[in-house]
Amino acid sequence: MDKMKSRKTTKTRGLEKSSSKRETIEPSSGNVFADLGLPDAEELLAKAELAIKIARLVDRKGWTETEIARGLDLDPASASDLLRGRLSGFSIDQLQAILTNLKA
Repeated sequence: MDKMKSRKTTKTRGLEKSSSKRETIEPSSGNVFADLGLPDAEELLAKAELAIKIARLVDRKGWTETEIARGLDLDPASASDLLRGRLSGFSIDQLQAILTNLKA
């Protein structure tokens, strides 16, 4: 007999059995940061929206991170943070200035 014993595994197809607890689904407020209960949710949303616009313009221009850093007078680490959505080091005013410079 084989040293390895065969095991029967049961795979669930479709939905798993529901438990007695019911989950409620709440509609979004339109601000995921507020929905998550994060402080400064409005500021976080504004920064995210600006970063999306910046990323789209950068993509249209076909710029690399190095070109972004040079063209926007940012250090390479800041350019990388911006494109990756790490926005804590940026103010809304800075992001608006970057967007304005990209549009010029």
